[in-house]
Amino acid sequence: MFKKLFIPLGIVLAGTFVWRKIMLFKKLDFFIKNVKFDFSFISQSITILIGITNKTQEAGVVQGLDGKLYFVDLNENEIFIGTLKLSPNNVINILPYKTSFAEFIVDLKGIRTLQSIISIVTNKKGSVKFVGKVKALGITQSVETTYNLI
Repeated sequence: MFKKLFIPLGIVLAGTFVWRKIMLFKKLDFFIKNVKFDFSFISQSITILIGITNKTQEAGVVQGLDGKLYFVDLNENEIFIGTLKLSPNNVINILPYKTSFAEFIVDLKGIRTLQSIISIVTNKKGSVKFVGKVKALGITQSVETTYNLI
């Protein structure tokens, strides 16, 4: 008799748990908080600080974050900067009602990109755009966010 009661109750509890985790992932906000340029004779890179805001009471983990960075000038031209990827052995912990941050260093490659980045640094006009995918709780979703340099 108790088996008949525990099986439906277990299914309902498991379904509720999965539903709450899916809703957590759907309610995460991704944004770029800071873009810092690092130019030296040895290396040229951009340090990107990405924030993830959790507006729910659930906790979770982001297992994957990868995508491409573009510079968007004032004429809406997109210039490829580089790729951003969360290493496979790293995760980003998502805490309830908190904002978590992850720092990424993107190496710049290509003469055209370097010239564009130098133009960005000297003019401070335009924006940096991230287009990619995030994987959390076994779900993959597209992400697109922009950081204005002005």
